[in-house]
Amino acid sequence: LSFAHSKELHSLRYARYRGVQKVKTQVLMTAIIQNLKKWAKLRSLQKIGLHLTSHIIEDSV
Repeated sequence: LSFAHSKELHSLRYARYRGVQKVKTQVLMTAIIQNLKKWAKLRSLQKIGLHLTSHIIEDSV
């Protein structure tokens, strides 16, 4: 999903620049943007009281 999302929505179907270092930079910047978007979405969900975690948080009894 992440690679497909990058390819379709963040212009990684074709490299914008030429040269290995420039393409690596383009891919890295795209990954940073994707992670920031995910982080912002999770933060906005947390503000309304929805906490998405990969494990169950047990209340202290």
